Amino acid sequence: MDIGIRFEIEGNLLKVAAIAMMGDEITTTNNRMILIVANTFDGVQTPNYFNSVVRYNEQAFELTEPGLIQTYFHNFELNSAWSLETLKIVAIVQSLVGNRQIHQAAMRPLTDTTLPIPILGAPQNLEGIYHEPNEAGEHSVDLSWDAPVYDHTYLMLYYIYRNNELLTHVVPSVRTFTDRNLEPETDYTYQIVAYYEIGASAPSNSYDVTTGFVSGFDDPILPIETRLGANYPNPFNPNTTIYFELHQPSSVVLDIFNIRGQMIKTLVDSHFDSGRHDIHWDGLDENGQSVSSGVYFYRLQAENFVDIKKMVLMK
Repeated sequence: MDIGIRFEIEGNLLKVAAIAMMGDEITTTNNRMILIVANTFDGVQTPNYFNSVVRYNEQAFELTEPGLIQTYFHNFELNSAWSLETLKIVAIVQSLVGNRQIHQAAMRPLTDTTLPIPILGAPQNLEGIYHEPNEAGEHSVDLSWDAPVYDHTYLMLYYIYRNNELLTHVVPSVRTFTDRNLEPETDYTYQIVAYYEIGASAPSNSYDVTTGFVSGFDDPILPIETRLGANYPNPFNPNTTIYFELHQPSSVVLDIFNIRGQMIKTLVDSHFDSGRHDIHWDGLDENGQSVSSGVYFYRLQAENFVDIKKMVLMK
């Protein structure tokens, strides 16, 4: 395991970030990340260790597998009587059971110069659409979210959590996911975490859903309302699927527009029965030519219903 320490001093606040990068697997339980501001510090094994501690913070350390990264933050209030020349920041990963094994420790004097503490922005605006069971009895949820609002140059992956357990991960260019492995009459909570080269963000907002009951398919379950869903994947290259749900049979027009508002292609102009419908677009315009990378909009017009959504073609 490696621990990197960064800090900033703002007024009387010492802002600390300890970045833990897992190497070997940890098998002990009840592990902690302990952040310490120390004076005349000579090491965690020396007799004067505890006497040197002037500020202390303890957080749960839950990384166990190699390759995982997590950043731990804490703000310490400085005392104007202290000499910054002698203060040090210490980060320790330690088990609090058994022999209280110390897995790793790192130290940095306040006289060092470090890079500013990064803002690890969390994914924004997590939304979901739940789909009632299809003829195979399959429940599904379509998730979509927005990128962090802060600089995400070093963003590596989005981790998708379901009921606080890691479900899967996707690359930064993908901000949609369909979960089809759902049980009937079950509560699910989804969150997205952004993983950067130097740590993980806080979780996104939550999306909660309760799946329905499967009783048979002689009487198909109708959507409670007409709606236009998020296309998937998004961004895409060059194919994507746009779906919509109709509460009742209706004539439907589905058009694609570029960012200038010019119509690129009419994907659908027909009558559809109630239920869910999936429409595929291959990135071609009305003349069969491939369109360029960029932002596009798709508009659904049905009886007493109009909605527009955005998608991104990335080549």
